[in-house]
Formats: sequence, structure tokens, C-alpha cells
Amino acid sequence: MRYNIDVLKIEEIRNLSKRERGIYFGQINTNLLKENKKQCSMCGEVNTTALFSKNGIRGGHQAYHRFCKKCRLLYEQERSLRTRKDIKYFIPKALQNIKQRTTRLELPECNITKDYLLALWKFQKGLCFYTGTEINIQDIENPNYFSIDKICPEKGYIVGNIVFTTKRHNLAKGPLDFKEFYDFCESVVKNFPEGRFPNKALNALKIEKFDWPKTTIEQWKIYNPKTKLNEEQVKEIKKLIKEKQLSLTDISKIYKVTVSTVSAIKHNKCWRDV
Repeated sequence: MRYNIDVLKIEEIRNLSKRERGIYFGQINTNLLKENKKQCSMCGEVNTTALFSKNGIRGGHQAYHRFCKKCRLLYEQERSLRTRKDIKYFIPKALQNIKQRTTRLELPECNITKDYLLALWKFQKGLCFYTGTEINIQDIENPNYFSIDKICPEKGYIVGNIVFTTKRHNLAKGPLDFKEFYDFCESVVKNFPEGRFPNKALNALKIEKFDWPKTTIEQWKIYNPKTKLNEEQVKEIKKLIKEKQLSLTDISKIYKVTVSTVSAIKHNKCWRDV
């Protein structure tokens, strides 16, 4: 069935009710898709379907996202800023991430729920379990950014074995369980009582600068044998990030990795040599 309807400008579309907009886009895009075109419901521009992200198969035909790639990127950025103001928006994403890590690291089955994570956050009052530092949920570059840690790594993400902490304290704890981490911190305090740091000892060594050797691709594969990416794929990912045509989520789906991996590549936290 072909609808006799003209393409409206975005100003005219905004004057329609929510129901009328839904009917309009359903009808106009039914016509346009026959010519491999689609109208973006955000900017109102008509472009080829190549400028829209694919969104599965519906009714035996290829479906596309309602926003063009450029508008979708802006939409995701705005939504990200909105959701970073309230922990309830982080909970579903956090749960998805720990389930992915459970599968990837072959840990015991995860039995965590959204309600449990929210209750745990309220119990900790938004403070790091280990240090009492306020957890940041807005700036991913902040060392006190939101993170979830396993008290005993071998037990996995299960009820009673996870806590909210900060990114830097999670990295400092590493693969240690809570007792090992506590003993480690206690030994540091005992070795340097009253905040006494070995400045004289360090000066005596006359170390002006230490150049850490760059991690080669081969070494990285030895340290992380489960890596899913190769050098060429990382170059393609960096190119896509630079072009800003796709969101980090879209890129992660294309290369079948987590969003955190793409984000780490974007901020040069891994694959620095590529």
C-alpha cells in the first residue's frame, strides 16, 4: 500500500502531536524506503539509508534507526549527560557489564539483580567500601569514578561478594582478596609510619627519569591471551572514533567487544602503540 503524503519540514513535524508524528513517520518512511531513503525524526532531513544505523529485520525487511547517524551521536551524548546525574541509570548498564565479565572470565554464575545493586548503593551511601571516598558518577576520567569490585575474585559476582568502590582503588586492589589487600595496606603503613616517605632514599638512587618500554602487540597477547582484537581492527576502531559517525556502543557491537574496551582505546588506555 502506498500513502499519498508529502515530506514535512522539521518545524511542521514538531507542531504535530506524539500520535500524529508516529503516524506521519510510519507513512512517509514506507514510501521513502522503496527508494532506499529515510527521513530522520530528529533533524527532519531525508538521506539515503546508508546514513542510518541498521536496527534488525522487521516484517522480512531491513529496519533502520529513527535518527540518522549524526543525530544519533548527538542524542547519545545528551542522554549520557542526563543519565550521569542519577545512579539508577547506571544500575542496568553495570549489571550488563558484570554479566559480560562473568561469561568472558568464566566465573561462577552471576546472581546479582538491579534491586540488589540499588540497595547496596543506598547502604554504602555512595561511598567507596574500602576508603569511604565519595564515588564520582559523572566524569569517567575522574580517578574516583564508579566501579564494582569482587571482595574475593574467585567467587565471582554473587550476592555478598561485591561492593561499590572507585576506579583507582579497584585497580590498586587488583586480583587480591579483601584480607590480602588489607594486609598489603597495613604493611605499607607500618613501613612508612606517620606519613614518612623515603625521599632521601629515592634521591640517593639518582633516578631522574624511567622510560617504561612500550608494550608490543605480541607482548600484549601474552599478557592478555583472551583479547578479541587485532592491530588492523584497532586501527579501524580509532578511525571510526575520530570520524564521530558512530557511537561507542555501535562500534562495540560491530567488533563484538564491550563498550569499556572501545572507550579504553579512545582514551589511549590500551593499544597505545597502534
